[in-house]
Amino acid sequence: VATLPADVAAVLPSTSSLEGKTTVMVRNVPAKFLQQKLMREINAAGFLGKYDFLYLPMHPGGRGNRGFAFINFTTAEAAEAFKIAFCGNRFRHFNNSQPLAIVPADLQGFEENAAHYVGVLKSASVGGRRVPPASHAPLFFRPLPPHLDYDMEGCHSSEFQHQQPEHDAACPQDQIQQLTMLL
Repeated sequence: VATLPADVAAVLPSTSSLEGKTTVMVRNVPAKFLQQKLMREINAAGFLGKYDFLYLPMHPGGRGNRGFAFINFTTAEAAEAFKIAFCGNRFRHFNNSQPLAIVPADLQGFEENAAHYVGVLKSASVGGRRVPPASHAPLFFRPLPPHLDYDMEGCHSSEFQHQQPEHDAACPQDQIQQLTMLL
């Protein structure tokens, strides 16, 4: 994990528990939430274009999500602002019983998350395991690093798709093309 430049560290609250990290785990996500609904909540709170990775793991067999999500923000300030806006609160458009908890994720940054999920996809592809539908896949909002794009050459094209957002609230049309990996 990279250390913060002095000018960035000076802007963060002294009580920052994210310590300059950009990837957060959101706990207590309502079980019926889908990724698109989660993105609408985040975007409506002013974070449109401030994150480049989002993943809401789903239970197999369509039983809802697993109660947590991962989001990588483009800056440490955006991650901290997200924590301030959402930690201890509930989503506006859904009355969940437990307040949200925002903590630093174990994997940090766009590239670490991309490398992890490309690795999972390659393992599933090589191992012949079933690949869940696109609605259950991690969402990448900028191109993968070149060495990971190269790593994807052995995977079937149906397992790795370039998609445009399904909802206009997800991200503007002129934003970098969304890359969706099917896991």
